[in-house]
Amino acid sequence: MAAAVNPFSLLRGPLRVGAWATIKASKEGLCISPSHPILQNAPRFRRTMCSVGSTNNEEAIAKVAAASADSGAPTIFDKIIAKEIPSTIVYEDEKVLAFRDINPQAPVHVVVIPKSRDGLTQLGKAEERHGDILGHLLYAAKLVAEKEGIVDGFRVVINNGPAACQSVYHIHLHVLGGRQLKWPPESNAWARTGDVLKPKYPENEHPSEWNRVGSPLTRVMDPGKADCSMFFQPSCILNLVRPPGSVGPMGEENSRAGGDRPPWQQRSKIYKSLADQDSKTVDFLCKCWNSKPAEPLDGRGDTLLHLLVICQNVKALEELMKVRDSDGTEEHLTQEHLKKQNLRGETALHEAARHDDVCIVDLLLRKEAELISKIGCSVPMCNCKKCVEAMSAKKNNLISVPNELGETALYLAASSGKWKIFEKILKYSNDCMTRRKDGCTVLHAAIMGEHYSTAAKILKLKPELAYICNKVGDTALNLLASSPSSFRSNSNYTTATMGKTSFIPLQSLRVLFYNCIPHIYTIDSVKKGDEEDPDSRWETYIKKEERYQVVDLFLGLPWIQPIDDTKQQNLVAVALVRQLLEKEEDWSRYTYSAHKYHDQSETSDKAKLNPLIQAIEMGIPELVEEILRYFPDAANSIDIDGRNVFHYAAEHRSGDIYEMLKKYAINKDRMLLDVDNKGNTILHHATKIRR
Repeated sequence: MAAAVNPFSLLRGPLRVGAWATIKASKEGLCISPSHPILQNAPRFRRTMCSVGSTNNEEAIAKVAAASADSGAPTIFDKIIAKEIPSTIVYEDEKVLAFRDINPQAPVHVVVIPKSRDGLTQLGKAEERHGDILGHLLYAAKLVAEKEGIVDGFRVVINNGPAACQSVYHIHLHVLGGRQLKWPPESNAWARTGDVLKPKYPENEHPSEWNRVGSPLTRVMDPGKADCSMFFQPSCILNLVRPPGSVGPMGEENSRAGGDRPPWQQRSKIYKSLADQDSKTVDFLCKCWNSKPAEPLDGRGDTLLHLLVICQNVKALEELMKVRDSDGTEEHLTQEHLKKQNLRGETALHEAARHDDVCIVDLLLRKEAELISKIGCSVPMCNCKKCVEAMSAKKNNLISVPNELGETALYLAASSGKWKIFEKILKYSNDCMTRRKDGCTVLHAAIMGEHYSTAAKILKLKPELAYICNKVGDTALNLLASSPSSFRSNSNYTTATMGKTSFIPLQSLRVLFYNCIPHIYTIDSVKKGDEEDPDSRWETYIKKEERYQVVDLFLGLPWIQPIDDTKQQNLVAVALVRQLLEKEEDWSRYTYSAHKYHDQSETSDKAKLNPLIQAIEMGIPELVEEILRYFPDAANSIDIDGRNVFHYAAEHRSGDIYEMLKKYAINKDRMLLDVDNKGNTILHHATKIRR
C-alpha cells in the first residue's frame, strides 16, 4: 500500500511530481493531478503552485520564530549590531541602526532597529517606557527616507506576531520606497473555513489575484488520505484542462480557441503588432489600451505606451493620443497614464529620450500640455480649484518625473548626447538644474558620457552649472581631469604609442591619418575688454563647420571613422576645458591650505580634488597647460599630505609636465626642495615603484 503523501511537501521548494495520477470532475471544480500531462506542459501553473509554497514557508518560519520569542536569546539583529554579521548600514546613531534588507521588496528597502531590545520584541509588547525609542525609530525612518531620496513617497511597515509573518523578535521597521507603492499593499484574497481556503472576492474581481491565469481559488488538503487533491474553479485554469473548442461547466468556451480574451491579455499578438503600422493593427493596439490603460505588459513593467515608443511606432502613438470613449467625451489617455513608470521608474518620455526620437518626444509633451490646458478654467490665475489643479499638474509634469536613480528625461538626453531631444524638452520646461540622486547635473551627465559638444552647449545655456559639485565633490572640470582618453596625449594616435602596437606600419598609417584629417570644429578664444587689462576675461567659442560631402563619405569608412571621431573629440575636450576655466573666478576652491589657522571646512562649492593634481596623476599635459595658462598660481597647489605638483610629476614620471611646471611656477627652486608630511623629497617620489 502506498504511503500517505503530506500535501504540504508538494508545495515546498520545487514541485515534486508523480504523487497523484488522476483527474476528477465534480460540481465544485476539477481535481487535477500534477503528474498529469496537462500540468507537465503548463509551467505557469506549476509556478503558481510554487508561489503558494513559498508563502507557506514564510508562515512556517514565523511560527518557529514565535515559539522562542520571549526566550531572551540573541537574534540575528543582535549580531548585526555587534558587527559580527556584515550589513550595508544606511544610518546609525546612539539609539538605532538602519541597514539594507537582504531580501528587498522594493528598490529601497531598509530595516531600522533599536540597538537595545529592552523587552521590546514586538509592538504588541510595548509599554509606556518604550515611547521614546518608538518615536525615535519613526524619526530615524524619516532620516533614512531623506538619505535614500524617497522622502516624497515611502512606506513604514511593522510586522507584529506570527499572523503578520514576523520572523525576528527584535522590534524593527521596514522602510520601503523607490517605486509606486500600491494600496492595499498585499490584499489577502483568501478566507478560511475549516481546512478549506475560499476566495474573499468574486471571480475576476480581485485586482491582483483573479486576473492571473492559473490562480487557485479553492484548495482542500486532507493529510489522512493518500489520494490528496487540489480543487480549482474551471474558469481559472482556462486552457490547462479543456481541449480547444470545448465548453466548461460554467458554459465558457476555451478562450485561446475562441479568441474571447481581453485584448490586453493577448501578449504575443501585442508584441507582434508593435512595429506594424497597418491600420487594422493600430486599431487592435488602441483596443488593447482601451481595455486596460497603462497595464504593464512585460516583466520590466513596460506599458503599451513604453513599448510603442521603444519600437518608434509613431502612427500607433498618434492614434492612441486621439482615443476617446464611444460618446467622444472622455479621453482614454490621461496625464497619469503618460507619467506611468516601469519597474526602473522610467516613463515613456525616458524611453523616447534614450532612443533619440524628437517626433515622439514632441508628441508626448504636446499631449500633456493639451491635457493640462483642459484642467484649468477660462479665467486665468483666478485661484479656483481647477486653476490650482492645473498649476499642480504643470509643476509635477512628465518632464519632472525621475527614474530610480533620480534621472529625468532631460538628464538622459544629456547623458546620451542627444542635443535635439534636450532642446525640445527645454521648450516645454526651461529647467536645466535637474540633478540625479548623486548630485550630478546635466553638465556632469554630458561629460561622463564624453559628449563634449553637447556639454559645451549646455554650459553656454547655463554657465552656473560649472560651479556645481556633485555629492562626491566633483565639478565638471574634475570629471574631465579623470578622463585621460579624451585627450590626444592618451589616445592611440601619437608617435609615442607606435612602439606599443603589434604592427608598427599600420599604426604609423593611423597616426598619419589623424594628423591629416580636417577639423569639423573651429575654436576661437577672444579676450573681452581691454587686451592690456589683466582682469579682462577670455571667452572661447566652438563653431561647427561643414566639410565637403566627398570628404565625409571617405571619412565615414569603417577603418577611418574611429580616427575622425577621436580627433574631433580631442579638439572639443580642450575647448570645453577652456570654457570651464573661464567660468572660474580663481583657483581657491580647488586648493588646500597647510596653514593651521586656515579654515579647511568644505563649503557647498568646495571641490574635493584639485583638477591640476588629477591631470598630473592621469598624465594629461593639455589640461595641465590650460590650467596653468589661466591660473598660474595653481602651480603652488599642495595636497593634505604636503605634496606639491613637482612631487606628483616625479612620482608619475611625467617629464613633459615637469618641464611645464618649471615654466609656470614662480618659486620653483623652493618647491623642488620641499619635503612632504611623511619626510619624502622629490627624489623619494621619483624612485617610488609604480603599481
